[in-house]
Amino acid sequence: MTESPEPQSDPLQEERTRTTVRVRRSPKYFTFIVIGGALGILTAMILTFSFPKNEDFSQGQIFGFLALVCVVVGIAIFGSLAILLDRLVGRKEHVIDADKLYVHPVEEPQDLHEPVAPTTTEGTDQK
Repeated sequence: MTESPEPQSDPLQEERTRTTVRVRRSPKYFTFIVIGGALGILTAMILTFSFPKNEDFSQGQIFGFLALVCVVVGIAIFGSLAILLDRLVGRKEHVIDADKLYVHPVEEPQDLHEPVAPTTTEGTDQK
């Protein structure tokens, strides 16, 4: 028991234009920065538990200090890597043909000969 889709009440008009576009590949900077930050936190965690305990600072404090440094260094390294990849890979541009498709609803002309009721109340007494 499948229902058939309802026919569209408004007819659509399609308009196609052909154009050329330039396409180039580039890395996603946000992804590189997130990966760098995550690896920085992981590195801070490994460094926190790989050294013997310190009497002056708790492990939470040590992890916090290392996380601050390692996250910044990780973001800087992976951000630089993304910029370097963009420079190397981004040089190659491809020119391709593309179609633009515009879809507009077709407006039917209104009947101009229909009488219109007056909407003003000039000259009438309203009390």
